[in-house]
Amino acid sequence: MRTAAAVLTLLGSLLLGAARQRAIGQRLACLSCLAADLSRMEAELAGKNASLPAIAAMLAEEGEARSFFSRLSAGASSLGERSFRALWCEAAEAELPALEASEREALCALGAALGRYPLDMQLSALSRCRKTLEEHLLQARGSLPEDTRLSWGLSAAGGLLLLILLL
Repeated sequence: MRTAAAVLTLLGSLLLGAARQRAIGQRLACLSCLAADLSRMEAELAGKNASLPAIAAMLAEEGEARSFFSRLSAGASSLGERSFRALWCEAAEAELPALEASEREALCALGAALGRYPLDMQLSALSRCRKTLEEHLLQARGSLPEDTRLSWGLSAAGGLLLLILLL
């Protein structure tokens, strides 16, 4: 009985390592997709091709961040009652949990500028946010091997420690 409990404990700790790896992968995919989507948004705004709600609806159709843009697009009907910044930040908090706090703060700062300031300032804010997300993506990709070893190493070591304690 103790052996079965020990094996299950070891497997559970390894599953925690796998979950951590999955979270790292989701963050990388989310950062990559958001950077691409902000680039598309910047191009659409620069070309004056569409409004912000229309761009959000367009971006809601594809990519890792489509749930963010879907929520933003759905909230566009309440734009008179609520500010675009509030809708943007609410969507970022609810739909982008894989991002770190500093990355969500950069997105919220962008939401404060969109639709509120002149076009050149909006484009500048988009560019700044996109570059910040791309920098975070490069850092995350650079630390991926270390993070992978750390996740698996800690989960295996924790599981082995529990295994020793139980046996």
